[in-house]
Amino acid sequence: MRSKTMVGLVVMSLMLAGCAGAHYRISADRLKYPTSLSPVLPDGQGKPLYLGEDLQPVGEFSFNRGSVGYLYGMTGTTIDLSDNLNGEVERWQGEGIVRLSLTAKNCASSWLFPLTVLPFYPGCQDLAVTGTVVTRKRASENQGRTMP
Repeated sequence: MRSKTMVGLVVMSLMLAGCAGAHYRISADRLKYPTSLSPVLPDGQGKPLYLGEDLQPVGEFSFNRGSVGYLYGMTGTTIDLSDNLNGEVERWQGEGIVRLSLTAKNCASSWLFPLTVLPFYPGCQDLAVTGTVVTRKRASENQGRTMP
């Protein structure tokens, strides 16, 4: 009986080992420019504009945001990317963003067992944001391209 109890405690400890963490909601409600996870943006009439054909890159960006959580990650925040994304388009004098990528990773403190078992121990997440700022190619740059 004693060995079953010990096995149960070990299993429970291993299950709780990864409890520290954080969660967040991502928003960009005040975004002023068209943004896409793909290499395509729509024009004013809804026609797709393709990176390399109709759109040219003018800059690439990367920034990080973080979130801290307590009570095993039950507390959370909202990370609004609007100001960062608008700022990147304005900095590069672009018209939109393509290939937006969001990558979430645990911070190093989320791996410090047995501290992660404690409900007041902060867990954290890092959010890496990357993308390409684009403008439309001028008509002279699209010469010779046949339209369907």
